[in-house]
Amino acid sequence: MEDRLYIFDTDELTDPEVFGRCLQRMPAYRRDKVSAYRFGRDKRLSLGAGMLLEDFVCSVTGTNDILTEPEGRPYLAAAPGVHFNLSHSGHYAVLAVSDRPVGVDIELTHHFDDSLARFVYTDSEIEAAVAGFERDAALTRLWTVKESVMKQLGTGMALAPKQVTVIQRHPARVRAEGFDCSALRFTEYHTPEYALTVCSEHEPFAPLLTAHLGSGGILSAAE
Repeated sequence: MEDRLYIFDTDELTDPEVFGRCLQRMPAYRRDKVSAYRFGRDKRLSLGAGMLLEDFVCSVTGTNDILTEPEGRPYLAAAPGVHFNLSHSGHYAVLAVSDRPVGVDIELTHHFDDSLARFVYTDSEIEAAVAGFERDAALTRLWTVKESVMKQLGTGMALAPKQVTVIQRHPARVRAEGFDCSALRFTEYHTPEYALTVCSEHEPFAPLLTAHLGSGGILSAAE
């Protein structure tokens, strides 16, 4: 399976007619998930992530049969060698696809006050991250590294942020309590407003492919 990384600007779903048409294409569990959100931006993010996933799954298996492991990680019964992971933030949804377990995290740069920073990071991580960089952008980038590890390992927040330690920043290397992380590699994509990190066993990971709405609300990727 070729590594792929898709990004979709969910502002394309701001038109209520487009949003409604795309929502109707989703399976019931995704429609329920979208409806559970209160705010329009969150609904669009959830729908955009679902669209990326459904279009990808259908292209691989011809179905939308997505199952869930006991710890919560989704998988494709019809394509056991295909791994994927979703993330969304701000107004972007992203999907990473690989032949090995993969974790992806995108974050809109946000403020870390001292108490939050000390809860999430060690003193040495903070010192190394912010050296020569704007503080909030640097700490947001560092967070995407940590969360991408949690997602690649399949633990989610069951593994506390401080149990994932970034021991080297460029290129990133990590330790995680109870796991061998020696094979993990990181590919980072940044803009002034966003941080995006993919954790996989491949370095570098695939380039970003921008997804756009086509006819009938079907997503297509610009190569």
